[in-house]
Amino acid sequence: MTDAMPTETITQPSLSLPVDPEHGGIRTVGCLSFIFVTVAAFFIYSMMIPDGPLLTGMLALLTGAFVAYMADAWMKRHWPSGRQLLVDDTAIQVKQYNKVEMQVDPQRQVNVLPWRFTVKRSGRVKKGWYVVALGLEQDEMLLPVYAFAPPERFEELPLASLFTTLQKEEKKEASVTGSARELKAAGQQRRLHDAEKARGLLGAELTIDQFETYLRELQKQFPHWMPQK
Repeated sequence: MTDAMPTETITQPSLSLPVDPEHGGIRTVGCLSFIFVTVAAFFIYSMMIPDGPLLTGMLALLTGAFVAYMADAWMKRHWPSGRQLLVDDTAIQVKQYNKVEMQVDPQRQVNVLPWRFTVKRSGRVKKGWYVVALGLEQDEMLLPVYAFAPPERFEELPLASLFTTLQKEEKKEASVTGSARELKAAGQQRRLHDAEKARGLLGAELTIDQFETYLRELQKQFPHWMPQK
């Protein structure tokens, strides 16, 4: 009689979220499709309306924008970035397929850096929306996760009052000659500006609903370092 082979226990993460819903590949293809379709449509409409260059140009732009919009919507559903945010009791990590890009150990002390700033120009999101970010800092590692949110949706987030507004660089520098309170605020702003640079390079983007789910999961699993109120 042979002994049964031991089975390997696979730990499933308590939270697994796809990140970067509009990654660089989608933006590149969307831009190229807009240019290609607009140029092609201009030549087609020029043959159909030879004496209306202004109308032809407007129709071409509308056609290019419509096709790019539809292509963008399709790609968001069918072309994931391959990056995931995973949370369990042994690790919080961002992975690109099977490669770990960033990781912190939640069983050790983690410093929590929440910040936000206002979008100044309309683009991917509307002017006046917030970029809301949470950085988990441990040793030399920072794991930044962020989302875009309208102000009213931001106010519904847990810990909304703890997200420090990121100030402009000149305001931060001007404050370093002030009182002890101003010096402390200036030091916090320097730290957040460093975190914002990391977010711009490596940050994992979530939808605002996913971001709220992430916050609540951290509060639930790691109350010894994650703020609760």
